[in-house]
Amino acid sequence: SINATITDNLVGFKAGYVNITAPNGTKFNKRNLSLVSGSTYRVLFTNTAATGTYSLVWFANDTVGNSNKSKTSNFVVSTPPTVTLVAPKNNANTTNTTVIFTCRFTDDTALVNVSLYMNDSAGVFKRNTTTATTSTNYTANFSVTGFRDARYKWNCQAYDGVGQRIVGASNRTLTRDRISPALTELKPNNGTTYLNGAIVSINASLTDNLVGVKAVYVNITTSNGINYTNQLLSFVSDTTYRLLFSNTTNAGTYTLVWFANDTVGNSNKSKISNFIINQSITSSAASSSTPGSGGGGRGFDPKYTTATYVPRIIEYQEGTIKNINDKKDNIKAEQGTSKDKGIKEISFGVLDDASRIFKTKLPEGKAIVMSIFIISLFSILWSLFKFFNK
Repeated sequence: SINATITDNLVGFKAGYVNITAPNGTKFNKRNLSLVSGSTYRVLFTNTAATGTYSLVWFANDTVGNSNKSKTSNFVVSTPPTVTLVAPKNNANTTNTTVIFTCRFTDDTALVNVSLYMNDSAGVFKRNTTTATTSTNYTANFSVTGFRDARYKWNCQAYDGVGQRIVGASNRTLTRDRISPALTELKPNNGTTYLNGAIVSINASLTDNLVGVKAVYVNITTSNGINYTNQLLSFVSDTTYRLLFSNTTNAGTYTLVWFANDTVGNSNKSKISNFIINQSITSSAASSSTPGSGGGGRGFDPKYTTATYVPRIIEYQEGTIKNINDKKDNIKAEQGTSKDKGIKEISFGVLDDASRIFKTKLPEGKAIVMSIFIISLFSILWSLFKFFNK
């Protein structure tokens, strides 16, 4: 919209027009101005595909031929500035208290200023810093100090000579974190006892509220000084990580030193725990010629040993599991004799919650009477009855 106020106090105004030259040199001559109201005249100009400065030369005549050719002006057609966020990258993590934010700006005419916007200490997204520039291609490095542990969003804005304000296409996020990840719920509990050769499930809950967990591992030292270093725990679910450790042939206390890292390198090295490996449960009669003490077990002789773990009863026949009772009650196992039905071999085992397995085999001509102090007593005896009457 090209406008002018034109007056003539004596004979009256006759006509007004402009000659327009585009930035690329194209001329649009004698664009007549039409009366709008009072002394205001206007022409609407639409040939503005070229960006840059358009020059206007004005002409006005009165009714007796007097003319005014003294006025010139211009206007600028510009595309919006561009804003590119360079660094830090989106979702970056840092432990620094000072961070440099880099943005690149371009404009086809001239910039006026560029600004950094980010969260303030109260979490409000607002202008942090402004730098003046008249460049058409400018890179700004905004240095910001005083970062605390938190997540921050940030962006940059360009303002050019024709009043256009443009920000980056999307905000970026930066997290500052100097807090170590939390290690809790370490398993086994200190002093938990296992038989030698057991597979020990080593567990921990690992959390980091800002940048996220990277890894958790343990250094394990056996009772005789053997070191198993950097034993990595695998993610299970939620916050739980686990390692199954099987090098448990030495009796004594096993010491665990825990390590956990987050994604920016904060580490937690404050936790130490232990578990104990015992020798297999064995009685003096287990190696004698007492009936029922031989073959296939791990030193468990039901005649002389009482298992007071929280067990499952596993029943075998000729190496094949025939029945499992999952009732969670303490048991007492005793050996007895009765008439058999020609069974070659029957094995019974006790499997407790720590995966410790004890079982024994009886040769031909022997049988087992199990005294089971649990609600499922009948089902166990019925299982025995079926085997003895095949």
